[in-house]
Amino acid sequence: MAGDGQERSFLEGEIKKLGLENNALLIGSLPSIAPLLKVSTIAVLPSLIEPLGMFQIEAQYLEVPTIVSRAGGITETTVHQESGLMVEPGDVRGWITAICWMLDNPIKAKQMGAKGRAFVMAKFSREINTAQLIKLINSY
Repeated sequence: MAGDGQERSFLEGEIKKLGLENNALLIGSLPSIAPLLKVSTIAVLPSLIEPLGMFQIEAQYLEVPTIVSRAGGITETTVHQESGLMVEPGDVRGWITAICWMLDNPIKAKQMGAKGRAFVMAKFSREINTAQLIKLINSY
């Protein structure tokens, strides 16, 4: 798990309580998430609140099968069951189901990863963003 926050000590306790010390790593903040994503089987963003976020965009760009919260601006960055999966914030059973599905269906998950990259390139590429900005400027 990458990042830091107020729940870190709770997570450390849960990892220890469940005996997952050899299976879970709290890596802390990273200057770039890409190296970690490149070796990840799936990317999970279980935010309760998220204005937009870049994590899921980077993950999809790198073709990592992605599961995100259906919260805030995240909904604009992922197409449910196409470029990734969306789960309601706080729905623990939903998260378990989505994570297990991704891990149990590696071929379909990989296909979602590829579609995620195509989606990100179509929506967030420099060329697309520049064209949209020019269009916006010209509309004034």
